[in-house]
Amino acid sequence: MDKKWILPVLLVFGTGTAWAQQTMDESRLYLGAGVGWADVDEPGLDDDDTGYKIFLGYRAMEWLDAEVAYTNLGDFGSIEPDGFQLSGLARFAVDPSIDIFGKAGLYAWDSSDSGLDFDDTGVDPVLGFGGHYQLDGRFGVRAEYERFYDVDDADIDLFSVSATYDF
Repeated sequence: MDKKWILPVLLVFGTGTAWAQQTMDESRLYLGAGVGWADVDEPGLDDDDTGYKIFLGYRAMEWLDAEVAYTNLGDFGSIEPDGFQLSGLARFAVDPSIDIFGKAGLYAWDSSDSGLDFDDTGVDPVLGFGGHYQLDGRFGVRAEYERFYDVDDADIDLFSVSATYDF
């Protein structure tokens, strides 16, 4: 091999290895699942139930995440909303293992009541905030509050605790 190719070949392989290590060290994809208390307090409908969600997130920048989630807000007798949520999270690092965040997005929901043969759908805004604590390199926990606006003509609050796993 001609010696003039040694340095460029070493730079290409060395840079590729460094990039791969950086990508592995800075996990960008995460998965989470949570359970919580859903509450609706509207005229004629004051109830609470257990809600849950499963979400997949991508850390686009150090301070910005994108998430997609399946969220079930419980059963409130006349409405049983569930659906998919697409949100952006703005993060602020309080400590290397603690973040606080604000969240804004859209909730594409379906609400049905089998007893009344009723089915309704919609896409409405969701806002929230919370905190995340990274337990170790891969696992974390987070607590958050979300408000789902105008879901079947009702505003629904969800207080949840989630476990997260970074890939």
